[in-house]
Amino acid sequence: MKQEFSERLNEAMQAKNISQAQLVEKTGIGKSTMSQYLSGKYKAKQDNITKIAEALHISPAWLMGIDTEMEKPEESLEEIFAYNLNKFMVKYDKDIDDVAKACNVKKKEILKWTNAEKIPAVDIIQRLAIIFDCYKSDLTEKMGRSTAHPRGVRIPVLGRVVAGIPIEAIEEILDYEEISESTARTGDYFALQVKGDSMEPRMYEGDVVIVRKQETAQTGDVAIVLVNGDEATVKKIRIMDSGIMLMPFNTKYDPWIYTAEDIERLPVKIIGKVVECRQKY
Repeated sequence: MKQEFSERLNEAMQAKNISQAQLVEKTGIGKSTMSQYLSGKYKAKQDNITKIAEALHISPAWLMGIDTEMEKPEESLEEIFAYNLNKFMVKYDKDIDDVAKACNVKKKEILKWTNAEKIPAVDIIQRLAIIFDCYKSDLTEKMGRSTAHPRGVRIPVLGRVVAGIPIEAIEEILDYEEISESTARTGDYFALQVKGDSMEPRMYEGDVVIVRKQETAQTGDVAIVLVNGDEATVKKIRIMDSGIMLMPFNTKYDPWIYTAEDIERLPVKIIGKVVECRQKY
């Protein structure tokens, strides 16, 4: 998130033809602090994001990394967010107490949001998007993302998959990803957050893999596999006459080899094929 903020800040300054010295003067933010923002060492806090956005006359939401237009809307972001939040609260029959509890914040903070006095941080906006089953931009844009872009199919990003719990029943949903309608028509999909470093350098911890549910795989496929009822793992598959090999990309880890007997006894079960990896920075 620090790097994305830095990239967008540099892009906006270039688009507006404004120098670092000019931005420092307009915002009152220290020169060294601004340098750290521009280099990606630190991401600005909400009050400084607002100052920078006002000075550049751009959308604070865009600067925060939300998928929206760079240019500042006619209405303030606080007014747009308040309108959308109130709309979703009515739609889902949620009151201030419900939202405060779900977001783990005080009720007075919710009142500031609904009264257009301020907007929450990006992580809270993401939490609200999950609560209201919408995009972050549906909360921060005047018309909502669905009016500007074709809406694809949203699939849940799961923190883990374990034996005995159907995918659709897992409640540990971290986020949502979008796949195209044409992709969605080819099967049932879910997303899983990568853990550990066994699949580096192709996949890093925190990356999200898009998975098509299936119980078989071919040599060379990257699949989600349950072994001995434990949490699912992401591994490259090699089918052998005597069984199956689960291969990490990271050479410091050894492959896992299971015989046909092991596959039945433990068991070893393929639950999906990875079709895409979305890296997170």
